[in-house]
Amino acid sequence: MEIQFTKHPILKPPTDEEIVLLGEKDPRLLAELHKAHEGRIEASIEDPIRYGFDLDGWNRIRDGLNDHDECLTLGGNRSGKTTGCAKLVMQAVMENTDGHIVCFSQNADTSVKVQQAAVWEMMPKEFKKKTKSIEGYINFSMQNGLLVVALSSQILGLELISRLIHSSQTIRLSWKVLNLGSRNHKG
Repeated sequence: MEIQFTKHPILKPPTDEEIVLLGEKDPRLLAELHKAHEGRIEASIEDPIRYGFDLDGWNRIRDGLNDHDECLTLGGNRSGKTTGCAKLVMQAVMENTDGHIVCFSQNADTSVKVQQAAVWEMMPKEFKKKTKSIEGYINFSMQNGLLVVALSSQILGLELISRLIHSSQTIRLSWKVLNLGSRNHKG
């Protein structure tokens, strides 16, 4: 029986030589190692908030937000900015019991296809149930985006809102939202 370890950018599987050596010395330990490796990857996909991997830059964003009300996140294409921010948004949703989280995007297409899709991917399975209940419901599609109807705070703990702000309104509206959302807003 050939054991194949899934390649992963963070979890490093044993080398071919190590697999052969371990297979000869203790095949049961090799099978357990394989099961643990594959299970860890599967868990990170199923529930990225609790079991996912963080890039170093995401911790710098967290540190920046602990010390300041704003954090500028820069990086090239495919550097993890959207995914990291989506994880921070979903962690905030799960850790807070009241309030609003507003996510801004430059246009409707980018909001749905990039930002809302990233938030949906970070959402734990228990929130992704596409069922309607007395508390409300959550749904996502690439055509319509993320729909969160929280009639009760028990669904997510707080309301997650995705809104579009066009460039002519950005400064005026985002300033009001930042004032409303600021931890230390003095009024």
